Amino acid sequence: GNGICQAFLYLQGEVVGYRCKTAKGSYVQIGSAYFKDYNSDDYGQITDFAERKVLMQALMSEAGVTPQLQLSDTAARTVAFGRKDPLKELLWITLKTGTETAQAFQLKVNAELLALNLKPAKVNRVRSCDYLLKVTDLLGAHTQSISACDLTQKGFQIQLPANGSSVFTISN
Repeated sequence: GNGICQAFLYLQGEVVGYRCKTAKGSYVQIGSAYFKDYNSDDYGQITDFAERKVLMQALMSEAGVTPQLQLSDTAARTVAFGRKDPLKELLWITLKTGTETAQAFQLKVNAELLALNLKPAKVNRVRSCDYLLKVTDLLGAHTQSISACDLTQKGFQIQLPANGSSVFTISN
């Protein structure tokens, strides 16, 4: 290709992942559609969650990427996706689990993510303990107020049914 690549990920003795450097930066190429299963009906059948998590954490650490959404350790087989609102009135968060039992866990939201995606975009306000945000469970039709510092440091409570999903919005 247009860069220098090194094999770094192997499966059954075969190379399935490369780390490549180009004049404009670097990238990782993995020989499978890594997130395809997360967005399919096969989600509940994934058996290598722990391995996927370790790989993603290693890649993010190497690249200096800070996770913007952080699930507590009690979350099992769960993914969280954030969606930005171009009008900066809402931050959408979708959660999906592939467990056979209901789950309860916390979700923390990075302060910079809030500052960049909600009006007013001031980092110091979204770290303030007296600046309240609204967290709305769209499927459960429930809204709670939470201080910005609690949202970023402790997170808010999530309850998901077995093999369930939910959608939340965060707003000023």
